[in-house]
Amino acid sequence: MHWILFPAGALISYIATALTIRISLRHGMLDLPNARSSHSVPVPRMGGLGILAAFYICIGALIALGQMHWVVGYPVTRDM
Repeated sequence: MHWILFPAGALISYIATALTIRISLRHGMLDLPNARSSHSVPVPRMGGLGILAAFYICIGALIALGQMHWVVGYPVTRDM
């Protein structure tokens, strides 16, 4: 069952990143170019929040499914 979290995480990341970029454009949260910038036009600053949200959602799903034992080395149960 935990195998589905990779494509689900990718989809969540894609959608959440698109939403956060749209929000940052709407509210003017842009990184303006300066002498040290690698870009020449303003770019949205919040795109990484979508990736972070997808990561935490997938980790939460793994914990809820009881599949985190391979990470922490012991069974993780809901009654801790």
